[in-house]
Amino acid sequence: MDILIDESVIENMKEDLGEDTCQILIGLFIEETTSLFIDLKNAFEAMDLKAIENATHILKNSAVLYGATSVAAKAKEINDRLCLPSKLATSTDYQLLELIKTTLQAYNNKYYKVI
Repeated sequence: MDILIDESVIENMKEDLGEDTCQILIGLFIEETTSLFIDLKNAFEAMDLKAIENATHILKNSAVLYGATSVAAKAKEINDRLCLPSKLATSTDYQLLELIKTTLQAYNNKYYKVI
């Protein structure tokens, strides 16, 4: 099962930065991830491997910081493969888009309403 939100990451962020700052940062994460989702969707449609590589590089790093564990893992898997000289994309890479969409819904439902 996919871990959409690792609550321990969010709790650590709240302890380190405070509730208000954490909420602001989660809002920024939602906005950035929404933008990356659009970029990735367009890149997949055009099969622009460089654009997919760039977006997954950003996504794997930011997702892990905000506890979006499954998105981070899938983005890392794709990015690592696209960094190889062969630059292979697979048919399952599109699953990242659905995973991002589901994860964004979870973050919006849980956090965005209080921002």
